[in-house]
Amino acid sequence: WLPILYYVSTTDSLWEEKLLLSDALTCLPVAAANVILSLKLEKRLSSKDSPYSLIRNIAIILGTNLVLSIPASFLEIAIYDWLSIDALWDWSGEYINAYGLCFIAAFVTSSHLLIVFTAKSRKEAEKTLQKEKELSEARFRMLSNQINPHFLFNNISAGIGLITTKPEVATEYFATMSAVYRQMLQNSKNDLIPLQEEINYLDKYLYLMKIRFGESFDFKSDGYVQSLQGLYIIPGAAQMMCENIFKHNSLSDEKPLSIELYITGDRLTIKNDFRPLKTTLHSTGTGIGNIKNRYGNLGMTVSIENDGKKFAVSIPIITNPVNTTSS
Repeated sequence: WLPILYYVSTTDSLWEEKLLLSDALTCLPVAAANVILSLKLEKRLSSKDSPYSLIRNIAIILGTNLVLSIPASFLEIAIYDWLSIDALWDWSGEYINAYGLCFIAAFVTSSHLLIVFTAKSRKEAEKTLQKEKELSEARFRMLSNQINPHFLFNNISAGIGLITTKPEVATEYFATMSAVYRQMLQNSKNDLIPLQEEINYLDKYLYLMKIRFGESFDFKSDGYVQSLQGLYIIPGAAQMMCENIFKHNSLSDEKPLSIELYITGDRLTIKNDFRPLKTTLHSTGTGIGNIKNRYGNLGMTVSIENDGKKFAVSIPIITNPVNTTSS
């Protein structure tokens, strides 16, 4: 439109003004059709689509404008008659002229779609990299804080105390401790692990805690009556939930802390008596916050309930994921 308006404003020929005006009026419906087409294709276009999808959309634009060139040529001839343009014309010439206008419109629309696709792809790539970075950082924090000197020292101290009093138990204790750390290292490479594997890992961890804290806590489960086949959770989630309980609650042999684990539908919940310590411990980032961040990277939420008597954390169970190994 800008070249046409500029030329019309500078020419003194009425015939040329009418001719250019007819081209401009012909462009209006063609441009409107391309705007509508562009908006529809832009909504359908995703950054996850392959380049072949973009090529298909461009082919749709070209095909649509090729079809548009036929009614556009009729429209231009009608405008000639309406403006009383005294010019010699033929069908082939006007079709070529209309085809040229439609080709320009197709080029502009395709260029716009290409720019949109490139921008979406770049944004999606940045978003994916950010998620991978956050997931790696969360995984690293979980591993580095679980294998911290304080945690290791407490477990070793508890085992040493058994060597002289209960050597058979000490042997089993250190074997279990070794299995816990070995599985911890193996699971750090995965985004998800089978739920059954996490339950087995939790049983080993609770065995260590039982040696350390004795009868000061009571752990119950629903017996996992449902099949755990094909069910997955993030690695170490259940263990970290229990670790959070031991870290922030008061334990007593006289009044054991009740801990319950049960599975309802697609959620795993761990509930405990709420007996917060009088002294608040510094958070290392391996607790509930870490679990929430890791599930958040998967687009899922962690539920927390606290009525003053019971504290419960519920995490999603994932069914048959496509990929469970981190890149």
